[in-house]
Amino acid sequence: MKIYKRVVICMATNKTIEEDVFFYDGEIVRCLGGGSPATTTTTIDSTYNAGMLALSQGQQEWAGQMFNMFKYGVLYDPTESVSGAFVNGEWVDEKDLPSEPTGSVANAEERTRLENLIALRRSYDYRPGSWGALRGQRMIDDYQAQLDALPAAETAGEGRPEIITMNRGEVEGYDPNTQASEMDYMQNIVQANQNMLAQQTALEQSRMGLESAEIETATGLLSERTDLERARMGLETSEIGAATGLLPYQTDLERARMGLETSQIGSATELLPHQTALERSRMGLEETQISDILTGISQKAPVREKYYQEALEGVDPREAMSLAGADVTQSFASAEETARRNAAKRGLSAKKLDFSGMTTARAKAMGFAKTEARTGAEKESYERLRHAML
Repeated sequence: MKIYKRVVICMATNKTIEEDVFFYDGEIVRCLGGGSPATTTTTIDSTYNAGMLALSQGQQEWAGQMFNMFKYGVLYDPTESVSGAFVNGEWVDEKDLPSEPTGSVANAEERTRLENLIALRRSYDYRPGSWGALRGQRMIDDYQAQLDALPAAETAGEGRPEIITMNRGEVEGYDPNTQASEMDYMQNIVQANQNMLAQQTALEQSRMGLESAEIETATGLLSERTDLERARMGLETSEIGAATGLLPYQTDLERARMGLETSQIGSATELLPHQTALERSRMGLEETQISDILTGISQKAPVREKYYQEALEGVDPREAMSLAGADVTQSFASAEETARRNAAKRGLSAKKLDFSGMTTARAKAMGFAKTEARTGAEKESYERLRHAML
């Protein structure tokens, strides 16, 4: 069994737009009625009736307030005659004043009435932020202020204040010169439009006069435009005649151009065998060049491979430094041997020769030569790699 919790049906198409249902499978109780004779019972729900009455009265009050807002710019009618009194500097309508004598019983009844009104207003389900919610809260605040102004039981028995009659606008401090309403705004717009009627009429008459003048000017130019059009047509007729006269020359020119193209085609046809032979010779030359290039590549492959291998391996810095040191040692040994021979020639003993300065120079030369050899080896390795990447 399908049980509907909520269903929305379009009345125009009789289609179900939305439904919230669940399925039930169990016992049910059917309300088929009993055998007792039918009886009629009339039930009056006083709470419901009171609520509907308060709602109707509230709606009438809202309608009046909306009209006052349109006409005067405020929620009340500033011309309404009201009776009441000022209590502690605040205006209180006569209906809200306690009746004489103001004893504890009267105060209790008034307090109960105000509390009931506050509770009734709070029971309404206003949409948050709506005009009705703001108006309802204002009325609750007014009732609460009246409730707070009631004298306590021990101060009961005071006399009722004097009743005076004034306009609601005087009580609320309404100033028609500063308070703007929608009706005043609409009346100002109507008045402004009425004031502009004369200027709009004059402007429209000027526009119509300008259009009439433009029409007259265009009518006066018709004859000149007709002559101009005839002259243009005569020119076109002359151009057509001239083009017709040139047709034979254009025909002969086109025939001559066609004959030239025919001759060029014949010459090109005669040249085809020679062009074919030339192209074949060029192709044979290119094949020979390609073959030579491939042969050179195959022949250079071992050399290139060895060059790349040496470029990758580089120059051994230690070997270069060793060779440089050997060269320095040999150079200084030769220099020492020469010095010994020269000393022997002069009759000097070799033991008396001082080779300490030569030893120091040889050490400096050895260090410099090894450093230069290492730097040169590194530079040579880098240059080999750079040339191999080109």
